[in-house]
Amino acid sequence: MDKILNLLFHFVIISNAVIGQNFTVEGIITDSKSMEPVPFANIYIDGTTFSAISNESGNFKLLNFPKLPYKVIVSRLGYYKSEIEINSNSDKWRVIELEPKLHELDEIVVKPTNING
Repeated sequence: MDKILNLLFHFVIISNAVIGQNFTVEGIITDSKSMEPVPFANIYIDGTTFSAISNESGNFKLLNFPKLPYKVIVSRLGYYKSEIEINSNSDKWRVIELEPKLHELDEIVVKPTNING
């Protein structure tokens, strides 16, 4: 009887450890043209409330989300949104490049006017 209880106890502990695994992903957000870090980008896991903001060096860390696979979405004003699929815990360090969104404006001509006459 003790062996059965001991075996059951270990099974429950191991099951909880496997089922209760939490995953972390971290990395850096960079500009795809200049390769400079992109600070203050929004990073979130699609369909969840797990999110982060990259720091002034472009680094980020998303902690303790419960399941794989997941889609990480990165956005920042002035850049196109990027979506990355993560399928395994071995993908936990990422360099994510954001493509700049360039807006060309029409030419503006400034001409002096004579206010005396």
